[in-house]
Amino acid sequence: MRKNGENKSKIDPTVDGDFFCKKVSENVRKLRIKLELSQEQLGNNMDVSKQFIQKIENGQRNISIKTLLKLAIHLDTTPSELINVL
Repeated sequence: MRKNGENKSKIDPTVDGDFFCKKVSENVRKLRIKLELSQEQLGNNMDVSKQFIQKIENGQRNISIKTLLKLAIHLDTTPSELINVL
């Protein structure tokens, strides 16, 4: 928020973090399926468990930026595509 109260952000201030987490979860699942990878295969590729991937896709796990980057690499996409809400 700027000093004059004007918000120059392109993000709707009424949208909360849960909304973005849900979108990331949906995008991870869509891209994984598009690449014909199982949760177990993606987990193995990333050196994490299948359960970790399940929790991400179910929105039960907030991910770090490092994990976002790792997902993008292994899903052949960019971090911005994973957080794309459009």
